Amino acid sequence: MAKNEYENLQHGFYCLSCGHIVTPKEGESVCPRCGGGLTSMPTPEEAKAFSVKVHGDRTTAKEKYNTAMCFVVLGTIALILGILFMILSMQRVRNQIVGVNPASFQFVISIICLVIGGAALGYGLFVVIKALKTISQANREINAVGRLYSVKKPKKE
Repeated sequence: MAKNEYENLQHGFYCLSCGHIVTPKEGESVCPRCGGGLTSMPTPEEAKAFSVKVHGDRTTAKEKYNTAMCFVVLGTIALILGILFMILSMQRVRNQIVGVNPASFQFVISIICLVIGGAALGYGLFVVIKALKTISQANREINAVGRLYSVKKPKKE
């Protein structure tokens, strides 16, 4: 690692409130995430505590992602069932499809399946996207803390 990269890490700041690692713009003294005060290089104990917190956040986000994927799968299955029941509710006259029979039991089941499937799929996709953003943010912060303390000081020449 070049000498200037080591110096850039040494001049990094981090938030006292949330532990977010920031490279502030000139004149900036507050965290863009939570508005807390920024301080220079954290101690190894503070970095370890922050790393533990971020790993916990990532684990929670992965659990939410897994739950949301279940909603996506179940919603998709319910939508497929709703479409199949909609096809079964078609009214036929002499083997010609005339239209949907809204008084049939199949039509009621298809509407229920379509509503439940759409809601589950929508909720699942929303939570999947939100969890993936949280996971990627946590990974970036874990890598930043790892880089902060894995850098060797350059040798004096």
